[in-house]
Amino acid sequence: MNKGFIGLRTIPKPALFSAINFSVCFFAFQLTEFMVNDCAAAVLGKYSVIVVYSIGLLSTALGLLSFSLFDKLIHNIRVRNVAFSLIGVMVIATSFAFAFATNGVLFEVGAVLTLYLLGVIGGSAYRNCAIAFNNKYMGRIIGIGMALAVLLQYVVQCLPLSNLVYLICMTVCVAAVVISYIYPTKNRDVVNSSVLPDKTLSKRSVFVTIAAVTLISVICALLDGIVVPVQAVGQNVLSNFTRLFYAASLVIAGFTADYKKGKYLTLATVCSVFLSVLSSAIFAETSFYWLGVGFIYLFSGFYVMYLTINFFLIASESKKPTLWASMGRIVRSFTVAFATIPTMLLYERFGNVILLISSCILSVAVMLILLRDISSVFVQSKDFIRQIDNQVISKQTSYENGIDDFSASRGLTDRENEVLKNLLLTEDDLQTIADRLFISRRVLQRYITSIYDKTSAKSRIGLIQRYNEYINR
Repeated sequence: MNKGFIGLRTIPKPALFSAINFSVCFFAFQLTEFMVNDCAAAVLGKYSVIVVYSIGLLSTALGLLSFSLFDKLIHNIRVRNVAFSLIGVMVIATSFAFAFATNGVLFEVGAVLTLYLLGVIGGSAYRNCAIAFNNKYMGRIIGIGMALAVLLQYVVQCLPLSNLVYLICMTVCVAAVVISYIYPTKNRDVVNSSVLPDKTLSKRSVFVTIAAVTLISVICALLDGIVVPVQAVGQNVLSNFTRLFYAASLVIAGFTADYKKGKYLTLATVCSVFLSVLSSAIFAETSFYWLGVGFIYLFSGFYVMYLTINFFLIASESKKPTLWASMGRIVRSFTVAFATIPTMLLYERFGNVILLISSCILSVAVMLILLRDISSVFVQSKDFIRQIDNQVISKQTSYENGIDDFSASRGLTDRENEVLKNLLLTEDDLQTIADRLFISRRVLQRYITSIYDKTSAKSRIGLIQRYNEYINR
C-alpha cells in the first residue's frame, strides 16, 4: 500500500491528533504575541514594546513550567479537567481585557496573565506531542502543521481585521486545546508514567542540547532587539510576505528531521545559524531590510524544529516527560527575555557592527558545541559498522543461535529473548517492534528495562556491545 508523501496512513490517530493539537496551540501563541506587541505600542508607546515582549516571554516560560507542577500535584482526573477548563476560560477573559484596555496597568496585567495561562495550556500540547513522537513521519507532520499555523497567522495579520476577530480565533484555539486535554485520559496515564529510567538518557546529549539552544537563543535576541520594535510601530517587517520564509523553513526542517532518523538536522541547523550573520550584514542596507528578515525566518524554522524535536526525544526517555517536553521553549523564552533589551541597547549605541561581530562569535560557538554531532554525519566509526554488518547482517543465522545462548546465560525469559532479537537484529524503533510482537509500547519498554538490568547494559548500543563481547570471548 502506498504510504503517501507525508505518511499519514502510517501514523496512529492519537499521534496525528497530538500533532494537530500542537499546531493549533502554536498558532495561538503566534497570534497572541503579535497582539500583545501591537497593543503595547498603542497603549504604552512604541518604546515599551521590547520590554513588554521580554516580560511576555518570561510569562510564557513560567506558564510552561507551571503545567509540569499542575500535572504532578493534581492526581484526580475529574478535578484536573475542571481546573484546566477554568484556566482556559481565564485565558479568554484576560485576553479580552488586554486587547481592549486603555489603561496601562490593566493592559500589563491582562497581557502577562494571558501569556502565563496560555503557557500552562501549551504545556499539555507539548507533553502529548512529545510522547507521540515515535513515528518516522512525525517530524514532517509537526513541521507542516506549524507551517500551516504560521500561514494562517499571516493571513489574519494581513487582513484589516479588528481585535475582536483576533480574539475569536484565539478563543477557538484555546477551546480546542482544552477539549483535547480533557478527553484523551488514556494517553495521559501513559504519559505520566515513564518506564525507562533516566539512566538511559545521555547527560552529554542533554547538556549539549541545552547549551546549543541557549546560544542560538542569544542570537535570536540580537535580531529580535532590532525587528520587534520596528514591527510594533507599524512597518510590518515581521508579518509581511517574509513570513512565508518561516513557513517554508519549518516544512523543510520537518522533512530533514525525518530523513535518516534526523541524522542531518543538527548540521542543517548549524548551517542556518550562519544566516544570522548574513542577516546582520544586510540590516546595514535599509533597502534590503526585507531580505535580512527573510533570512531570519529561514534560520528560525530550523532553530525551532531543532529545539522542539530534540527535547521531544529527551522527554520520551525521561521520567519527567511533562517537564522536558517544553524545555526547549522554556530555555528559549528565558534566554531571549533576558538578552533582548541589553542587545537592543548595544545596537543603539554601537550600531550594526556589534550585531555582526556578536552573531559571528555566537555562530562559531554553536558550531563548536555541536561539532561532535556534525562530524558524525561525515565520519562514521568504520570498525563498528563493519562489526555490525559482518556479525549481525551477513551472519544472521549464526547470530540468532548465539542470541539464544546469550539469553540463557543471562536468565532471560522466552518473551525477553524475542525482544532481544528484535533489538539486536533490526534497526526498528520501539513502536515498530511493539507492533510486530503484538504488545503495547509501554509493555515493550518494561521488557527492555528488564533486559538492561539482566545484561548490565544502559542502552541499545550498550546491549549490542555486551552481546559482541559474549560471542567474541
